[in-house]
Amino acid sequence: MSGRPKGSKNRFNTQVKIVCHVCTKKFYVCFARKNEAKYCSHKCSGISRLGNSGYWKGKKRAIETNEKIRQKLKGVKQPPRSKEYCENISKSKRGPRSVRWQGERVSTVDGYIKVYSPNHPNAKYSRMAEHRLIPEKYLGRCIKTEERVHHINKNTSDNRIENLMVFKNHGYHVSFHRWGHCKPIGIVFDGRTI
Repeated sequence: MSGRPKGSKNRFNTQVKIVCHVCTKKFYVCFARKNEAKYCSHKCSGISRLGNSGYWKGKKRAIETNEKIRQKLKGVKQPPRSKEYCENISKSKRGPRSVRWQGERVSTVDGYIKVYSPNHPNAKYSRMAEHRLIPEKYLGRCIKTEERVHHINKNTSDNRIENLMVFKNHGYHVSFHRWGHCKPIGIVFDGRTI
């Protein structure tokens, strides 16, 4: 290791030559790290931690070894799986049969309630927001993705039909929040009138 060159005022910009403890390759580090740096690369650092066996991890095997492995596996075949078998396996792990089943109704971190409805076209992970399902039943159609549902009393877990409003888009919803009213054309459904 060479010392700090004369005349250099900034100890962070000065480069110092160090020898790697594993491969004995010379490499440069800044003067401030001269006592910390021991290895020239991540590979050498890994070798020092794992020993020499770590160096051979992920390396390609010899052609003869690959051929031996191929010969051993040649006679072994897995039985083909039918399409019905694969579908039944995936269905058995969904919904109430799942290990991670939390129930029909689940409350999110924001306070919204998600309901299990796997056949709904807008459901994500087989769950749908309850405050969107209730106006859909009343309107008799699916709520479009650009339409917004508003809770009148601002309680996100209160999903009574009298407490919900549906706006045409986000702009009408924001204007209702800002001024307490919006143009009638922007309101698709108003629970206050029921």
